[in-house]
This record gives sequence, structure tokens and C-alpha cells, in this order.
Amino acid sequence: MGYTVEAMLVYGLDLGEEEPWLNGDEDADACTEWDDVLLARSECGRHPSFAERAAYMEDRKCGCSVEFHYHYDELMYFISIDEAHISAEWGAQELISQERFTVKPEWRTQIAAFCENLGISFKDYEKTLGWHLAAFKG
Repeated sequence: MGYTVEAMLVYGLDLGEEEPWLNGDEDADACTEWDDVLLARSECGRHPSFAERAAYMEDRKCGCSVEFHYHYDELMYFISIDEAHISAEWGAQELISQERFTVKPEWRTQIAAFCENLGISFKDYEKTLGWHLAAFKG
């Protein structure tokens, strides 16, 4: 009997199953992606060029992303530092150096700025700031 295992290790905030970038909007499309919400808050207009969109997103992302991981029928969401995201799929492995686990002082500031850009209260999730390992076995 075999298993499929996928895992990710991220430094950031655990949002649980919430999608706070929707700001409690019950009418929002359940598939609304965080980057669409971030872009909608831009001054690029409704149909920015690829270059405008890329420049805006790079500035507003602050080196962060919203990552998700499946847990059966539910998604688990994390706000993570892009450079502190490590993932492995079935049959893959990665040697991780000790230096990779060094938390940089600017990461907290980056995550707080990213939360603000998305309209998320950093303080609501601040207690979850740290390393998170998520895995799914099927």
C-alpha cells in the first residue's frame, strides 16, 4: 500500500480556513483569488497591461504570497514570505541549510505591509507568526 504525501514549510501567518481578503463579503465569488483582490485595489484601472499589473503586484506583494494547502475538503491558508517557502511532493526531497531557517528581522514588517495591502488585520493573526509545516497524505 502506498501513500501520496505533499508538504510545505512556510514562514508566515496561519489564516486557518478563512479568506480574510474577502472582508466578510458573503456575495464574493468563493474562487476570488487574493491577487485579484489586491489588483482591484490598485489605481491601474480595470484592464491594466501585463507590465502595469506585474509592476503593481511586485510592489504591493512586499515579498509575500497567500499560500494554500488542502486538508481533505478544506483549504488551509497561510500568508508567507516568498523566500521562506519550501515544498516537497511525492518522491521529492530537498536538503535545507541551517541558514534557510534564520528569520530575518524585515519579514514581520513585510507580512504586516502585505496584510494592510490586502485589507487584512495583521493583529488578528499576529500570534500565529512563525514556521508552519503542512502536509497532506492520501
